[in-house]
Amino acid sequence: MLRAKLIRRLVALLDRMTWRLLAVMLLAHFFLSWALMAYAESPTSELIKPEVYWWFYIVTGTTVGYGDFSPTTFGGRAVAAFVMIFGIAFFSAIIGKVATVASDYADKRRRGLMSVMLENHVVVVGDGTKRTISLLDNLLADSRVKGRVVLVSTLPENPFPGRLAGFVKGEIDSPEVRDRASIGEATTIIVLAETDVNVVGSVISILNHVREDAEIVAFFQSEDAAENLNKQTGDNVRVVVSTDMACVVQEALDPGAADFVGRLLDNREDATYLRLSVPKKVQMTYAEVDRFLLSQGVNVISIYSPDGMVEMIPNPEEEVGGRTLAVIAHSRDQLNNIKW
Repeated sequence: MLRAKLIRRLVALLDRMTWRLLAVMLLAHFFLSWALMAYAESPTSELIKPEVYWWFYIVTGTTVGYGDFSPTTFGGRAVAAFVMIFGIAFFSAIIGKVATVASDYADKRRRGLMSVMLENHVVVVGDGTKRTISLLDNLLADSRVKGRVVLVSTLPENPFPGRLAGFVKGEIDSPEVRDRASIGEATTIIVLAETDVNVVGSVISILNHVREDAEIVAFFQSEDAAENLNKQTGDNVRVVVSTDMACVVQEALDPGAADFVGRLLDNREDATYLRLSVPKKVQMTYAEVDRFLLSQGVNVISIYSPDGMVEMIPNPEEEVGGRTLAVIAHSRDQLNNIKW
């Protein structure tokens, strides 16, 4: 009981010491115990040889005690007890400090206080809202990014622990935050913000700190703000005016995707997305209907399943009579005039 109390007090004392002081005391204890063991044991003892004593010190100090080497004299055993008591304290303090350092490191990473040492990664400047979470979810689902995504945001902690390559808390206009996010080594930077004014400010703050081949994609709520930004940056920034975060991700990974989707859904365009119901009497496969409609100037995108879900890669041999297709056509009238 007395020994246990003594060890607990020693551990508490050593745990408050710096690493340097702890290392000095550990070395001092090692060499002092070695000298005492050499004095207490026979000069011919294997135990006092340098290549043996360090092993004895570790297994005794950690209380493993293999017993392959042990003192034979009373004095040697007293030294072994000295090694054991203080060794337990030293090694316990070291383990405790290592655990504390590891815990602090993990906590700082979770709270975005650590630097991210990456190259060729994607940086998302987020606004801390649900759309940032949606964008990250879509981005991380793409195999091309391979999880090399760093979020810069004022969120209190990493929203995707274990999935993001890094999280940096702060504002992107801060040089220290840009450095911690390795913004200068990123291949793609996606900018979201609470307002279009903030988007412009964020983009301007990073323009001179990214590499020449970096792609900057900015999300805007207003087309006028997007046009103003491109006037200031000389069209060096790709802008997206969309409420769909999946569209923003596609624009970042496939330039032009946002423009395609925007035009596809814009009724003012000459060709737009429409739904076409195939009459039940039509006895044709998907591949046959695709060729037939293409000859009518209608491009088939996909087919809807009976439960209303889009089949992204339809079976070309599937019968489509009575089914609904997703198509691109000039107008609804064009579809109504199809002669099946």
